[in-house]
Amino acid sequence: MSAARRLAAAALACVWLAGCGGDDEPDRPTTGGATATAPGPAATTATTGPSRAATPEARATDAVRECLAQYGYRATGGVRAPGTPGAPRFEILVAGPRGSAFVAFHGTLASARRYEARVRNNAERFKGASVVREGTITTVYIDLTDAAARERIQDCVRQES
Repeated sequence: MSAARRLAAAALACVWLAGCGGDDEPDRPTTGGATATAPGPAATTATTGPSRAATPEARATDAVRECLAQYGYRATGGVRAPGTPGAPRFEILVAGPRGSAFVAFHGTLASARRYEARVRNNAERFKGASVVREGTITTVYIDLTDAAARERIQDCVRQES
């Protein structure tokens, strides 16, 4: 991953966490996450401990990740570390050659609505950023100008929202 892509990925995390900082707990690596890199049914989710598919948002996360893999996208992420206020319960970063997307899965519609305005305000700091919320799933696009790529990602999200 190029330095520019790593910076974009870090920026996405900052957008979601409402400005990089402010919470007392440091970010920790996500746990129970997976990386889907191969198209088709060969994409699997690695977990530790109990099955992540026990909750609706965990099942949605797995389904979106699998859909993205079928389109050939690399999707990383998983369960968000506990103790991070305002963070979604699950998150996926989709990095591509022409931009990135951050897909966040909230546990409730109320939670997704509550943080939507803050996410939109923070996304405005990045040129070409946009936010789409469908139900409990919020997607932030950073510098993803390829309309077809946005539509493919949003198709995967729509199936689960």
